[in-house]
Amino acid sequence: MTRKTRMTRSTGEITTPLPHRLSEEDLYDFDTRGYLVRKGFVTAAERQELLSALAPRWEPSGDSGLVFRARTLPTDVPCFGGLLRRIVAGAGVYDTINQPFRLIESYALRRVDGSIQALHNGRSNDNVSAFGTSRRTMWRDHTYHDGLLHCMMVKALVYLTDITAHEDGPFVVVEGSHKANYPFPVSRREMKEGVGLDRAGVYPVYTAAGDLLLLNEALTHGSLAKSSGGERAFLAFSFAPSFVGDYAKLPRDQADLTAIGFCE
Repeated sequence: MTRKTRMTRSTGEITTPLPHRLSEEDLYDFDTRGYLVRKGFVTAAERQELLSALAPRWEPSGDSGLVFRARTLPTDVPCFGGLLRRIVAGAGVYDTINQPFRLIESYALRRVDGSIQALHNGRSNDNVSAFGTSRRTMWRDHTYHDGLLHCMMVKALVYLTDITAHEDGPFVVVEGSHKANYPFPVSRREMKEGVGLDRAGVYPVYTAAGDLLLLNEALTHGSLAKSSGGERAFLAFSFAPSFVGDYAKLPRDQADLTAIGFCE
């Protein structure tokens, strides 16, 4: 397999080759399905450390009382910073973006019984601007040329709990929807109410604690209702090409992970 190279932002000079982390089979699955599961990415001990670090950071998310979020994971907590760097180095982010990229979002999500996550992203309905014109935000684009993938937003989800049964509220996807040319055939209003999660073509993705799910954010996705007791928790890190978000010089020593670029 040909090794990829990277270019500096200032001169375009080709510098250090980037390592491949995904096999040809992995790339095929990610390209056609829109996601990939990396089994056992973190250990049980690492998961416990992450859960302990998250415990004081949970805040209610929304009005349901069923979902909690930890916002913006700081680098001065070693388990967060260390996990992030492992993802950058070994999860396959390079293979799916293939240009200098940055972290644009980090958070953790915890759900309890009765919660769902409505379908969202991809070619959802009612994507119309105030001027009445069709609109697709740039991160939804998924392109391939010269033998490489060029995704505009890729998310790494690291699961801290087992989600191995329908009752656990598994992640669901509309496989291949990152390439769809037509909107999802359920209105956006209905989607927000949970309609469409049981539609044909919506598939559950079961994961064990410690697994990493690499996701093309252009994929239409959500989560089924949780009814099995206990909690459902994961961390999320979102990556995009370095020019996404702003065009300012990327800082290197901020505590806020969302401010840090990974193009060197």
